Amino acid sequence: MYINHGSRIKSRHIVTNKALHSHDICPPVSDVDFQNEVSGYNMAGFIGDINDDSSDKELSMHLRMLRMHFKLRHLNTGCYLFSHKVKLPKWGFNQQEVTYNKNAVKANLL
Repeated sequence: MYINHGSRIKSRHIVTNKALHSHDICPPVSDVDFQNEVSGYNMAGFIGDINDDSSDKELSMHLRMLRMHFKLRHLNTGCYLFSHKVKLPKWGFNQQEVTYNKNAVKANLL
Protein backbone atom coordinates (compact mmCIF):
# COMPACT_ATOMS: atom_id res chain seq x y z
CA MET A 1 0.00 0.00 0.00
CA TYR A 2 1.40 3.43 -0.89
CA ILE A 3 0.80 6.28 1.55
CA ASN A 4 1.45 9.96 0.86
CA HIS A 5 2.80 12.14 3.67
CA GLY A 6 -0.12 13.49 5.68
CA SER A 7 -2.66 10.98 4.31
CA ARG A 8 -5.67 10.24 6.50
CA ILE A 9 -5.62 6.61 7.59
CA LYS A 10 -8.54 4.63 9.00
CA SER A 11 -7.34 1.33 10.47
CA ARG A 12 -9.70 -1.64 10.60
CA HIS A 13 -9.22 -5.14 11.96
CA ILE A 14 -9.60 -7.56 9.04
CA VAL A 15 -11.42 -10.35 10.91
CA THR A 16 -13.80 -8.27 13.07
CA ASN A 17 -14.02 -5.12 10.88
CA LYS A 18 -13.60 -3.01 14.05
CA ALA A 19 -12.16 0.47 13.60
CA LEU A 20 -9.17 1.70 15.62
CA HIS A 21 -10.65 4.49 17.73
CA SER A 22 -9.48 6.88 20.48
CA HIS A 23 -10.70 9.71 22.69
CA ASP A 24 -8.93 11.96 25.17
CA ILE A 25 -9.61 9.60 28.11
CA CYS A 26 -7.32 7.39 30.21
CA PRO A 27 -6.67 3.82 29.06
CA PRO A 28 -8.19 0.92 31.07
CA VAL A 29 -4.97 -0.13 32.85
CA SER A 30 -2.34 2.62 32.66
CA ASP A 31 -3.21 5.50 34.93
CA VAL A 32 -1.01 8.25 33.49
CA ASP A 33 -1.97 11.59 32.00
CA PHE A 34 0.11 11.24 28.81
CA GLN A 35 -1.72 8.23 27.34
CA ASN A 36 -5.19 7.90 25.80
CA GLU A 37 -7.38 4.84 25.44
CA VAL A 38 -7.40 2.95 22.14
CA SER A 39 -10.40 0.78 21.37
CA GLY A 40 -12.09 -0.95 18.47
CA TYR A 41 -15.73 -0.69 17.46
CA ASN A 42 -18.05 -1.58 14.63
CA MET A 43 -21.58 -0.24 14.36
CA ALA A 44 -23.69 -1.13 11.35
CA GLY A 45 -24.12 1.82 8.99
CA PHE A 46 -21.66 4.09 10.85
CA ILE A 47 -18.66 5.01 8.70
CA GLY A 48 -16.72 6.49 11.62
CA ASP A 49 -15.63 9.92 12.78
CA ILE A 50 -12.45 11.93 13.32
CA ASN A 51 -11.61 9.80 16.37
CA ASP A 52 -10.84 6.97 13.91
CA ASP A 53 -8.38 9.00 11.83
CA SER A 54 -4.58 8.86 11.99
CA SER A 55 -1.91 10.09 9.64
CA ASP A 56 1.56 8.91 8.75
CA LYS A 57 4.52 10.57 10.46
CA GLU A 58 7.11 9.60 7.85
CA LEU A 59 7.60 10.85 4.31
CA SER A 60 5.70 9.28 1.43
CA MET A 61 6.35 5.57 1.38
CA HIS A 62 5.30 2.16 0.21
CA LEU A 63 4.00 0.62 3.44
CA ARG A 64 4.99 -2.98 4.07
CA MET A 65 3.30 -4.16 7.23
CA LEU A 66 5.49 -6.26 9.56
CA ARG A 67 8.59 -5.23 7.60
CA MET A 68 9.03 -1.59 8.53
CA HIS A 69 8.61 0.90 11.32
CA PHE A 70 6.28 3.86 10.98
CA LYS A 71 4.45 6.25 13.30
CA LEU A 72 0.72 6.84 13.32
CA ARG A 73 -0.46 10.18 14.71
CA HIS A 74 -4.07 10.48 15.90
CA LEU A 75 -5.49 13.51 14.06
CA ASN A 76 -7.91 14.65 16.75
CA THR A 77 -5.54 14.49 19.76
CA GLY A 78 -2.07 14.67 18.15
CA CYS A 79 -0.98 11.55 20.08
CA TYR A 80 1.07 8.67 18.63
CA LEU A 81 0.11 4.99 18.63
CA PHE A 82 2.10 3.31 21.40
CA SER A 83 2.62 -0.15 22.85
CA HIS A 84 4.36 -1.11 26.06
CA LYS A 85 4.81 -4.11 28.37
CA VAL A 86 1.70 -3.36 30.45
CA LYS A 87 -0.75 -6.26 30.08
CA LEU A 88 -4.51 -6.07 30.05
CA PRO A 89 -6.29 -8.20 32.70
CA LYS A 90 -8.09 -11.48 32.00
CA TRP A 91 -10.96 -9.71 30.20
CA GLY A 92 -8.35 -8.45 27.69
CA PHE A 93 -6.84 -11.93 27.30
CA ASN A 94 -3.59 -10.66 28.92
CA GLN A 95 -2.63 -8.91 25.68
CA GLN A 96 -0.40 -5.83 25.64
CA GLU A 97 -2.16 -2.55 26.28
CA VAL A 98 -2.03 -0.28 23.22
CA THR A 99 -2.58 3.44 23.72
CA TYR A 100 -2.11 6.78 22.01
CA ASN A 101 0.79 8.56 23.70
CA LYS A 102 1.08 12.34 24.02
CA ASN A 103 4.86 12.06 24.51
CA ALA A 104 6.31 11.41 21.05
CA VAL A 105 9.87 10.84 22.28
CA LYS A 106 9.13 7.40 23.76
CA ALA A 107 11.23 4.72 22.05
CA ASN A 108 8.38 2.25 21.60
CA LEU A 109 6.04 4.37 19.52
CA LEU A 110 4.44 2.28 16.78
